[in-house]
Amino acid sequence: MQINQNSLCTFLNRSLNTEVHQVIEYHQDKLHGGFGEELGGGLGVYRLHGIATTKVGNQKWSIVLKGASSNKSGSEELISWDFWKREVLAYQSGIFDSLPACNFVAPAFYGIYIPEQNPHERWICIEDINTEGNNDWSLANLTRAARHLGEFNGAYLAGHPLPQLEWLSKGRVESWVKIAEPTINNLKEYMKIEYIKRWLTKPDLDRVAKLWSKRHSLLNILDSFPRSLCHHDAFTRNLLINEKNQTVGIDWSILGTGCLGEELATFVTVSLQFLDIDVSIARDFDEIVFNAYFQGLQDTGWIGEKWEARLGYTLSASLFMGLGSLGFWLPKITDGRGKEKLSSTINRPFGKIMEQFSYLQSFSLDLGEEAIQIIRKQLE
Repeated sequence: MQINQNSLCTFLNRSLNTEVHQVIEYHQDKLHGGFGEELGGGLGVYRLHGIATTKVGNQKWSIVLKGASSNKSGSEELISWDFWKREVLAYQSGIFDSLPACNFVAPAFYGIYIPEQNPHERWICIEDINTEGNNDWSLANLTRAARHLGEFNGAYLAGHPLPQLEWLSKGRVESWVKIAEPTINNLKEYMKIEYIKRWLTKPDLDRVAKLWSKRHSLLNILDSFPRSLCHHDAFTRNLLINEKNQTVGIDWSILGTGCLGEELATFVTVSLQFLDIDVSIARDFDEIVFNAYFQGLQDTGWIGEKWEARLGYTLSASLFMGLGSLGFWLPKITDGRGKEKLSSTINRPFGKIMEQFSYLQSFSLDLGEEAIQIIRKQLE
């Protein structure tokens, strides 16, 4: 991407908190763009860095630019989970300045760049988070991040006012379950493909059918839960740890409201889906981070039962990953270069991804069965 000198100096004035005269050294590195480049109107993420002359002398600088475009594949519908312009509007709105006081934060915002030659593009300029020496996802860091997500969600559940903005999403659970219907009705055809058989076992196919038959009642239960503001894509690759040991959320393109536990469902299942967590430890990971998330909820003063948080989490995870993910991913990986795109984005061999997806499928269905057991117990 290209940015003119005047706009760059304006952003650097804010980043360096001093008057910038001229950029005398400039470098540009492309960072991972995730699926946003393919699915949500994304143009990629770039780290710009170098040296600038300022009123206090030469200074090193670095910023991050993330692009989105109305010409890409994201939706134009304001509340759609993949509305292409949501993150731009979020930063422009100042919503991140009014987040509750907690340890889940957003990067500093320096402005929006609109190229004259490409007026349909929007480039968000944000802080380059220094993660040096603290960017590994050890179990301790994962646990801390889960607690911070609990603090973030819990603040709204405890009374922090929810923003009223027309472009906020409602997450992915319900919408992905809806789009899954044609795929789930056609699973027999997908099972003729050899590599799909590595993902979906016969026992899990039967369990998918059973969960699918209950989807409407389960979605109704989920809809009755109290709602919070959610990042909605807070998993390992969209989270950073800053110098204060706070968890920094990046890629806020699905920002919106969600039910109790829904944020954690994404954190757990998508981190597993991207192979950042080995499924062999999924159950231990699940227990440890759920307890941390619940502690974060309590830290904010939220008064609720542990089973409520567990039910919101297990329902969200099973509907989202156990059902919705089938409708989202099966058509994509069986179409054209879908396998190659998936491997490239996750950065793992396709065979290994299918193996992980199979374990994750079983794990997600286990959570669905747990949710149903919780519901039955509470009705006794």
